[in-house]
Amino acid sequence: MNRSAFFLLIAIICFFSSRAYSQNNPSSGQPTDQPVRIEIPATPETGTYEIATLGKEGFVLFFKSNEPLNDSMVKWYFAKYDENIRQLWVKSIPVPGAMEFVSKLASADTLTFLFHAKAKTRNLYYSQFILRLLTRDNRFSGKFTRVPDDVDFRGFQVLGRNAYLCFDQKNKPSHVQIIDLLSGVVTDHQVGQGNTSSILSITADTMNGRLLVSMKKQFSRGTYENYIDILDPAGSLLNEILISPVSANRFFRDVGFLPVNRDKIIAYGTYGYGEAQKSNPHNTQAGDVAGLFICPVVNGIQHNITMTNFLELKNADKMLNAKEILTLKKKKEKNNGSVGDYSLNLNVLMHPVLFHDGQFVLFVESYSPEYQSQNYTEFDFYGRPYTVSVPVFEGYRYQYGILAAYSGEGQVVWDNTMEVRNLRAFDLFPRQNIFFSGSRAILSYLAEGKIASKIIQENEVSEPLDFTPVGQMNPGDKLVSDSKNRMIPWYDNYFLCYGYQEIKNIALSDNSNRRVFYCTKIRFEP
Repeated sequence: MNRSAFFLLIAIICFFSSRAYSQNNPSSGQPTDQPVRIEIPATPETGTYEIATLGKEGFVLFFKSNEPLNDSMVKWYFAKYDENIRQLWVKSIPVPGAMEFVSKLASADTLTFLFHAKAKTRNLYYSQFILRLLTRDNRFSGKFTRVPDDVDFRGFQVLGRNAYLCFDQKNKPSHVQIIDLLSGVVTDHQVGQGNTSSILSITADTMNGRLLVSMKKQFSRGTYENYIDILDPAGSLLNEILISPVSANRFFRDVGFLPVNRDKIIAYGTYGYGEAQKSNPHNTQAGDVAGLFICPVVNGIQHNITMTNFLELKNADKMLNAKEILTLKKKKEKNNGSVGDYSLNLNVLMHPVLFHDGQFVLFVESYSPEYQSQNYTEFDFYGRPYTVSVPVFEGYRYQYGILAAYSGEGQVVWDNTMEVRNLRAFDLFPRQNIFFSGSRAILSYLAEGKIASKIIQENEVSEPLDFTPVGQMNPGDKLVSDSKNRMIPWYDNYFLCYGYQEIKNIALSDNSNRRVFYCTKIRFEP
């Protein structure tokens, strides 16, 4: 792939190490002209594989096995790989079979895994299991804890020796449970200052040794306000800060934070139009997001909020077809309004804010749930047939990546979009990546065995959308189907692509298809 303006190499790595090992046969290496890739046979009985990256130290692959230890415990396997995807060790850890993996966090020398009991689990005293891997000596430790049955899990963070679990409880204030991972002592702290509240996010401010909790508080029936609660490591409230969209007909949807120093926090997220009481903060299918917002909070006071409607972005026309643009123009003329008065009413997934070259880059991905009508015949009381049509959910269709970069004063400096052509999934999480090289950025995602990439320079497109196949293990391997694909940042300009593939190779003696979990190392290179 030769690109004159900015050379992008998506290297299916085959020259970084003398050999790359297959997990199935670790004693024999792959030829040096093969990609750095592992394949693990995947059957319907195999659990879902997960990956936690460790920077240049490699990554940990883990999964739930079907090997019971007793009536209540099963083995989870954890395997560490180096930067060339060579397996270093494998360990099994007992975890209650009624628990499922929820979340993972990485710090300088520790990986923390959270497991949560499935709903309405009987005969299980503990409802949470926190497992830690100390990567320096490859040592595991675990702590069990219990929360009330009628709570909704809202977030998980680790700060120092403590883990923090956030929960909402119907018609009550939210709670943060603190688990001392060394002593095992558990304490519970109410947040929301006595009001019914709902936690939107929790951020560990490692720079200043504190927690930032974003929440929506209810003051009367259907009346909400947004707050930042700043907690010390012990859970005590240091400060509670009101943040407001200023305009009465707007409400915040997502709210996140980027600590700048002890006195300054950048609040950012998405907003919608309408009365705040109509907003369910945890309804991922609300489809009511109109744009982005960003504002500094200095010494506990909100300053100069900037709210940017998606329609006000320079690249907004790339998200609209000709009919939609014409309809919008007619509405503006009829009502003598501005573009910012209207909304695309998007469903979006929010990335953490990026700080690059003195700018704050907000990045969201839009999606839409898709349904297909399924018809079948029923009969009425008299035996007469009639047709019943039932919508069947077919997954979430990813549509666009939307970026907007803001100056330190909160002004939009540039914006751009990333079109998505072939990505539909049943699970929702951000799937696009952004990698900066100077003033240019590479946008990318993985779908159908190919890496889609696009190079932008602020408002302009340097190189249009292009597709590069992910390398296969053997010559003659042909991709039949894939699922649950992920592409995640690893270290420097290296990324990991992984997921499930069904592969056929007519050149092999065994002509049958094989289904595998694969993991491949790639890099972006300017």
